[in-house]
Amino acid sequence: MKHLLIIPTLIFIIHSVNLFSADEHHNDVYFGANAGYNIQAKHSEFSLIVGYDRYFDGTPLFTIGFLSELIFAEHTELLFGIPIGFYPIEQIKLWIAPCYAFNISSKEHSEAHTEQLHSPYEKVDEEHIKFENNFMLKFGAGYSYHFHNTNIGILPFIEGTLISKEFIIGFGIKFNLYF
Repeated sequence: MKHLLIIPTLIFIIHSVNLFSADEHHNDVYFGANAGYNIQAKHSEFSLIVGYDRYFDGTPLFTIGFLSELIFAEHTELLFGIPIGFYPIEQIKLWIAPCYAFNISSKEHSEAHTEQLHSPYEKVDEEHIKFENNFMLKFGAGYSYHFHNTNIGILPFIEGTLISKEFIIGFGIKFNLYF
């Protein structure tokens, strides 16, 4: 839980310290919800997102920021990342985000999973049981739509995640509220 205090602190520092020259009306602090489907695991995922995107002067189609995501799926994860975005066409967004994920599921969940084994020779999904902290690389594409005269936007997307030699693909929609 104390990791969540990092988010507002970093957003404040990035916003108040002029690390990059940027046009102020393009910089976004946002809160969002994400509903998606993981194709490999064949399950739905839901997440809550807090983030910040900073747009660069001279290249308004390039962004860099910070994001924190709480993912609710088969096990709960807290993810911190640095998304780098690019808009090749006005509302088409491409991104790549190096991230670090923390498994915050309870130990009982993992222990219960191991007790359900029927045979000592049965192959176990070791990654699911041993997953504690992992670096991951997320990249994707989506259509960014901001509702006219509001601070609300949606982003239907397709996203790939590379984690521990495993490639996961998913799709969904993000709902964001911009400040």
